Amino acid sequence: DTSTHRPDALMATGTSYVGNDVYNTTGSGQTKTVKAKAGSTVTFKVEIQNDGNDTDPITLTGPGTGNGYTVSYFDGTTNVTAAVKGGTCTFALSGGQTHVISVKVKIGTTASASKSLLVTVTSGHDPSKVDAVKAVVKKA
Repeated sequence: DTSTHRPDALMATGTSYVGNDVYNTTGSGQTKTVKAKAGSTVTFKVEIQNDGNDTDPITLTGPGTGNGYTVSYFDGTTNVTAAVKGGTCTFALSGGQTHVISVKVKIGTTASASKSLLVTVTSGHDPSKVDAVKAVVKKA
């Protein structure tokens, strides 16, 4: 197999993404932080890129609700939260293709000071190829 498998994840809070061509499993250099008041909802965007040269089923996984924060994942208008938390949210992307998922985080009135979400993308053809981005929400 001479194909290259290289999933790349990028994180944005608006139109400015971080993490392009940064590959690690900790979210280092690929983190966005937002501060917001209780009762509000913040939205992050995760762009999944196939930086390889062959079609690859790339799986997106991420954490769920906890510590007073409600976390939801959307593919367009379709709620894919159960699939993302369950590790079954997969996109077959050809080389160079991208796909964007929205991550909505609602801050509850009893929320802890912050919530960190490590979102990972994994190559289906080469599971050793993993990249991660991090979203951090701080209660104002």
